[in-house]
Amino acid sequence: VVASHVLLAMGMPLALARSAIRFSLGKYTTEEEISATAGIVSEIVQRTNAKRSEKTIPV
Repeated sequence: VVASHVLLAMGMPLALARSAIRFSLGKYTTEEEISATAGIVSEIVQRTNAKRSEKTIPV
């Protein structure tokens, strides 16, 4: 994954810049598409955080 040169120029740490997601909206992007995308991204973040938590809990 290549970090955004803009985020790096703003002083963002490399690891954080590499984890950024960029979204582009067009003239015809609808509110429904934005809402659906936000919901999907939210679900993925929740699943990722849950998996990360499972790995850090000692057994």
